[in-house]
Order: sequence, then C-alpha cells, then structure tokens
Amino acid sequence: FLILYLVISAAVVTAQRRISVNGTGGFLIAHRKGMEGFVKGHTKGIELTFEKAFTGSASWHGKYRFPSVGLALGFLDPGNPAQLGKAISLTPYMRLPLSSKNDHLSFRFGLGLGILTKSYDQKDNHKNIAIGSAGNASIILGFWYKTPLGKNAAMQTGIQLQHFSNGAFKTPNLGINLPLLSLGVQFGNQKKVQLSEVEIIPESTEPDRAAKYYISPRFGLKELFITGANKYPTYTLHLSRVRRLSNKYSFTCFADVMYNSSLEEEMAYRNIRLPHRADYMQIGAGAGMENHYGNFAVYLQMAAYLYSKQPETGIFYHRLGVKQNVGRSGYVSFGIKSHFATADYLELGCGIKL
Repeated sequence: FLILYLVISAAVVTAQRRISVNGTGGFLIAHRKGMEGFVKGHTKGIELTFEKAFTGSASWHGKYRFPSVGLALGFLDPGNPAQLGKAISLTPYMRLPLSSKNDHLSFRFGLGLGILTKSYDQKDNHKNIAIGSAGNASIILGFWYKTPLGKNAAMQTGIQLQHFSNGAFKTPNLGINLPLLSLGVQFGNQKKVQLSEVEIIPESTEPDRAAKYYISPRFGLKELFITGANKYPTYTLHLSRVRRLSNKYSFTCFADVMYNSSLEEEMAYRNIRLPHRADYMQIGAGAGMENHYGNFAVYLQMAAYLYSKQPETGIFYHRLGVKQNVGRSGYVSFGIKSHFATADYLELGCGIKL
C-alpha cells in the first residue's frame, strides 16, 4: 500500500501539499467475550500526516470533489502496556470532501501496516488473545472537520475508528478496535480547488456498461489457534459478472468455489470427520459494489454459503478489499474474507476477463 500511495502521488501533475500533527485519545472496545480484561486505561497518541490534494490531473478528481491522498504515521498507547505494548501504524489514506463548496467536512479511509510491540506469546503473554503477531493491517475510517486559520493553516478535529488485525494469518486474532477523537493543526495551502477553476479533462471513453465476466484464482494462508503455528493454504476460484453503473460505481454478482485446508483440522478438533476430501470444499454466491478511483477500486461483497459442512461459520460471509486494473483485461486484488467481524483469511488474487 505504500507503493500504491507512491504510484498515485507520482501520477499527480499538480497538487497541494499539506502536513499535519494531531493528538489522539480514545479507548479500546472489548468487542468479544474474553477481552473485558484488556481495557486497562484510555488510549492516547499522536499522528503525523503528509497529504496531497488532487487538482484535476485526472478526470475522476472532479467527480469526487477533488479529494486528497495521504500517508498517516501514528503512534498509539492502547492503554494496556503489559499485554499490547505500543502501536505504530503507517496508513495510506484517501480523504473525500463531503461538500462541493469546500473541504471542511470530509470522510477519510485508509488501509496500511500496523505494528504492535507486544503480541501473543504462550509463555510470557498468554492472555493476549487479541493480537497474534507484531505485523498487522491498520484500517482507519472516520470523519474530519477543519477550520482554516488563514491561507496556509487550519485547525482540525476528527472522529475515527482504527482497527488492527492480521486476518488470521497468525492466531490468536480477535483484533483490536480503537475509537479515537483527534485534534490538530494542518499546514499548507487551504484553498479548495473548484470545478470552474480547472481545465476539465474529459473521460477518454464513456464507461462501458455492458456486463463483463471474470475468472479470478485467489490464494491465502491462515492459522488455527488450536494447532499452534501451522500455516494452512486457502484456494478460491472466483467467477464474477461485473456491470459498470457509472464512472464511480460498479455492481457485481459472483460465485465462489473455495477450499480451506484448515477446515479438516478444525472439524477434527470438534470430533467431526467427513469421508471425502472434497466434502471440505465450500461453494458460495453473492453480490457487491465496487467504488472506482481511476484504475483503482475498493470493493465490498456479501455472500452466502450454498454448500458448506462447517457448522461454526454460519450462512453468510463477506469480503472487503482493493483492486488495481492491469491493462484492459485483468486486475490484481487483495482483501479479507470474514464472517461479520471475525476474520477468516486474507486473499491475494488476479482476475482475467473472459
């Protein structure tokens, strides 16, 4: 994601650069049973950001009211130094203004890398059932409001949720959720670009609204807490039908054939044994939306199992991830498959148009 941020930044011909420093405070949510003892004190920290405001070098900038792309470096004390230590995050993000007149109120979302200085250890930190590895994903979602203090400075405040998790790559992995309130100062040109002030770059082509079909093999790795540090590969064949609704959105419906090699071990632990290896396969189908930013997209999918012998997961599963188009006929993707708030595994895949 750092590489992605640098690529996006390099593609910007003209951009307003801004830096900010924000103080943050909040608390840790005990979102799962067994985590009540994790809440020892308040969360506090500091965040440094470097941001570039898009000013019309691509046609999609105006459609999103000239958003900004940035990189946030955060230092947090989650409030439980004995079990969680400190949290350090490097999170590329995008900030979308919610008004065409100014960018005072905006929505910010990002996905990057987080490091927890203390994670689960069977001998020294066995009560840390939330974080199983030092390296984790850092996800931020929040709303920000700023008040300009002249042409080159602004006061800003934000309310956001920051999540740390490794997607079950290493267990235990309940993850931690930190609601945060921030207050800080931003330095840099505060003038918002208006659509009337830039030369409109027309779309090279109107979006092709005809349905397209893709086949996408995907691969992942996950751990089971009950078996220790063994890594189990996951394989998915994702077949999708994608229809572009506009320059900003697409609708997709899909079917999945999945083989998660950890299921055999997990079900054996519960004294469930199936006669054939193929019985551990899962088949699902669902629908979702894609939000496009040029050749880059964020996707959210909801689906249901049509065939699954695993009793613990329930009927529904979900995906959240990102895609980058490669040429005119393919893409690469990275995302997380989950059962509501419980991560199942991370997926890396590629798609080819049929």
